[in-house]
Amino acid sequence: MKYLVCFFALFAIASSASDTTVPAGKLGREISVIGFLEVPLGKVCTIKGKMLEEKELNWKGAEGLKFIRVTRVDGKALPQPVQIQVYSTPGFSLSKLKPGEEMELKGYESGGFQGIPDDPALKECIWQDTAWHFSTQFNAFKKL
Repeated sequence: MKYLVCFFALFAIASSASDTTVPAGKLGREISVIGFLEVPLGKVCTIKGKMLEEKELNWKGAEGLKFIRVTRVDGKALPQPVQIQVYSTPGFSLSKLKPGEEMELKGYESGGFQGIPDDPALKECIWQDTAWHFSTQFNAFKKL
């Protein structure tokens, strides 16, 4: 199985090709995507970190969202902390996550593309959004 690495919102396959085309249907089946937490997207893991307060995010759009600064994944220290948004899964309430609190969560990282693609046909669009990029989130199902 080939592995893709998600790094700074770009994909790179371990090959000499500078541009690689990957059919979307192969992602998650024949090709695993390694997320910012350094584990394959969709793999259940335990993360440890500190829940962030809105003022720490310095982003107007973060109001009401939950983010955690992850320092450990499955007991292993990350080279640098990773800030990631936390989503709930059915049966898990985000109200259990208090800003400033150190905690461990069990769940999995997932991701997708967001924003506006850099395409001349879209230059006439009137809405504001972020640039086209790949982002991930942590889908929590248990607080440890």
